[in-house]
Amino acid sequence: MMYRHVFILSGALDTIRQEVRRTPFLKETGGPMVGYVSTDEAVVVTHAAGPGPLGKRGYFSVLIDGRYATQFCNRAGQEFNGCFYYVGDWHCHRGWSLKPSHDDLKAMRVMAAYVGCPMKRPISLIYRYYPEEYRAYTLNSAGRLEPTPVSELAEVPYILHSRKLLK
Repeated sequence: MMYRHVFILSGALDTIRQEVRRTPFLKETGGPMVGYVSTDEAVVVTHAAGPGPLGKRGYFSVLIDGRYATQFCNRAGQEFNGCFYYVGDWHCHRGWSLKPSHDDLKAMRVMAAYVGCPMKRPISLIYRYYPEEYRAYTLNSAGRLEPTPVSELAEVPYILHSRKLLK
């Protein structure tokens, strides 16, 4: 089953916007996203980060600093009593396309196969700065990235409860 929707909090989206503005012209950037899956199968992205100090921004790709990303996700989990965890990655495309590339698919397959990954169906969010637009994709059971509706939220509505909060 796929996620019914991806909700990204305004604060996480603001972090992405700032990171993209800070990145040299025509280079891609990206980073990890933290959040949770609601009881009704929506992904709620609460936090995002950049690629980290050892991350590499390129003209056609970004390499995220794995140690930095892990520490970012662990900090968010600890700060919020284990309710938030890694839900996927985001990256920008400097051209017009918001379609995932073969490398995007490969990256999500690697993350899903990683033993420490809490998400067997991680989200890939592709962001374009100008004109601003973003799309979310979920790694499906067939190992393909499938479009998933995405919306920005100013805050988390009370109906989107975390599975961990309900246990």
